[in-house]
Amino acid sequence: MGGKGSSPPQYVVQPTTAPQIDMSPMYLAMGEMQKQMMEAQVQNMHQIDNLMASAPKPTVDKTVDWKMQSDELKKKILAYYDTNVAHRRGRESTIITSPLTGRDVALTDSVLTGS
Repeated sequence: MGGKGSSPPQYVVQPTTAPQIDMSPMYLAMGEMQKQMMEAQVQNMHQIDNLMASAPKPTVDKTVDWKMQSDELKKKILAYYDTNVAHRRGRESTIITSPLTGRDVALTDSVLTGS
């Protein structure tokens, strides 16, 4: 490949070094930012604690009497049932007769029978 008296070109590899950049100012700034954020968070926590301390306290500590509530519910259910029974009796006690035969008319399930 080489001609007469020529030698192949020689490449000299130059060692490349990355430029040295001083990152310490950036790290210091980030440290300051983190410090300020932590101080703000602590201050917010103190404000929240103060708000919680000034919140109104419950004035009544009511314990639920389940027996009494059960009895009241039972009374309401029985009153509703008794009212329905009274309405049915009132409708069923109405005597319906046939004018032709004089006998009671056989009623089917309807409003008249209360069913």
